[in-house]
Amino acid sequence: MGKRIEAEKLFSLAIESGKEGNTEKEKEYYDDLIKNFHPAEDLEIKTLVVKAMANKGVTLAQQGRIDGAHAVFNEIIDVFGDSQELEIKRQVASVWVNKGTVLLQLGNNRDAVKTYDGVFALYGEEKDIFLKVQTIKALLNKGVTLSRQGSHEQAVSLLAETAALYEQERAPEIKTWVARAVFNKGAILSAQGNQTEAIKAFDEVLEKLKDTEDPELKQQLAIALFNKGMALGKDGNSSEANIVYEELEKQFKNAEDPVIKQQVANSRFYKNVNYHF
Repeated sequence: MGKRIEAEKLFSLAIESGKEGNTEKEKEYYDDLIKNFHPAEDLEIKTLVVKAMANKGVTLAQQGRIDGAHAVFNEIIDVFGDSQELEIKRQVASVWVNKGTVLLQLGNNRDAVKTYDGVFALYGEEKDIFLKVQTIKALLNKGVTLSRQGSHEQAVSLLAETAALYEQERAPEIKTWVARAVFNKGAILSAQGNQTEAIKAFDEVLEKLKDTEDPELKQQLAIALFNKGMALGKDGNSSEANIVYEELEKQFKNAEDPVIKQQVANSRFYKNVNYHF
């Protein structure tokens, strides 16, 4: 019990240092935790070790030390990748997704896509909600990456398949990411000039989220409404776009959420604007 308390204390000190902006001290605490307690037999201590390593990698990435972050993520995968303990498996899955992100930052799109494929191969059959969310994140990131590489049709197809695969899930965390997948499909279609199909995608998001009370899903709802208005405007339907903007303003006029407030502000700016896209 004493070792566990000591490990928890080091982890808490690291978190507090990070919140205070002292990232070097944060990493020192993580390093002390890793040095003093790795390897660990106790599951709670082992989990703290993995979290410390993962958080250190994220901090390195935020500092622009992408190679360092990549090395840390690879070490976690090498050491803990075969673990069947659920909490460790969750941490490793998140690390796989973060590895894909840093590979993109390194300009290695091909390996990033392979990494996202690996997440699906490893966790695509898991029933745990957290692991499902990591899988959807990976598929969504792969879709966005494919689009950035110019493979727009492949990206749209993948995002549609991802949404369909998790269509029946009821957990709010999963619904959020499914909505994001559909939204990104719409955004790609809109950017490619296919406003008709983009509007259908945004309408799909709106239908999925119309009765939500979840704060994060309400954000998605507001973003989809604004982008539907933009797509209508790009398609020459300014009057219909204005109706959507008015609906957005009416529905969220008293919103305090900064993301939603930004969508309302955007709608007010674009309402009655003559579009020149």
